[in-house]
Amino acid sequence: MELSDNEKAGSSKSSKAESEEDSSAEPPPKKCKMDIERRFFVSESTQLFDFVEQVNRTSCCSIPDCRGILVVSKVEPTGLGGSLNVWFMCSGCEKRSLMFQGSALAEGSKRRVVGLALALAFFLSGHGFANFNRTLRQYLGISCISKNRYYNVIKLAYPHIKDILDEMCEEEKKNMQELSQDELGSWTRAVVTSDGVWHTRGHFSKNGSFIVKNYLTGGLL
Repeated sequence: MELSDNEKAGSSKSSKAESEEDSSAEPPPKKCKMDIERRFFVSESTQLFDFVEQVNRTSCCSIPDCRGILVVSKVEPTGLGGSLNVWFMCSGCEKRSLMFQGSALAEGSKRRVVGLALALAFFLSGHGFANFNRTLRQYLGISCISKNRYYNVIKLAYPHIKDILDEMCEEEKKNMQELSQDELGSWTRAVVTSDGVWHTRGHFSKNGSFIVKNYLTGGLL
């Protein structure tokens, strides 16, 4: 059966209207994988177990006819920084399992990120191995790296710390040189202060550092 010209026009208009309505409707939300930037965090194991309990309250095993929840099946300390690996298994069918790694290996190293970060944090806050070992091992009961490994961390961090300090010095020098030469605090009329520190008490120590700073701004020179 053929349509008349009027019927064809009406049909084309209705189909066009339907297509416009479809295009104006909001598209359904798309599920996509979210990219998470690389970050570092330190937490206690209780926070992990609280998270798993929240998962158990809102979901169950995906195996048909199984209503089991995730329970801890194995806990294993790893590394020398207080980290651990935890295995979870379904309480109903034991076919659903998860593994949580408390800390990954640092890039280009056999050491764990948590252990390196703790040692570096103590060092940057001005503490030697004695306070590091006393705080973690004696006070908190957490295994930590040995004295030689602690010094190795300092050795690894030294070139990066030196680059940061050199950049700070050069920036402060540049700021002073850009000032008018007649202005107080400029490169030719610098106002500085300095002090020295030694590894052991007394100026006779062979291990020491000397610092020169801009007295007006506090910038490191």
